[in-house]
Amino acid sequence: MFKRYQSKSAPPPPPQPDPRREAKSSAPQRSTIKMQAPQPVADEQEERRRRRLLNLRVAIHQRVLETLNLAAIDGAPEAELRQEVASISREVLKEIGVVVNAQEYEHLVNALIDEVTGLGPLEPLLKDPSVTD
Repeated sequence: MFKRYQSKSAPPPPPQPDPRREAKSSAPQRSTIKMQAPQPVADEQEERRRRRLLNLRVAIHQRVLETLNLAAIDGAPEAELRQEVASISREVLKEIGVVVNAQEYEHLVNALIDEVTGLGPLEPLLKDPSVTD
């Protein structure tokens, strides 16, 4: 069954111990070289993407705070505020020359709305009915 995976040549001889090492110490030697598994490329790309989105969110948040009348935010309807934040976000992304997909853009706008109107990263937890504390 596994014959096709077996090698027809004889296995290599086992390595011979180095007489100089055995002369130094009769105790068994431990290898001090530790090999690390290579990090997957996908993890690195995901980390870069997260950092890029965070930097974009900070830049757009600064622009939103500079542009919007913060006193009028409390009385503004959410749809109107969302439209204004989305417009400012598009302008900043165009100025910077960064293209994001629709999902990233929606996440970016939602995060900015949460930061401007509520408690930022805590807003999704407050809106989640399964979270009670």
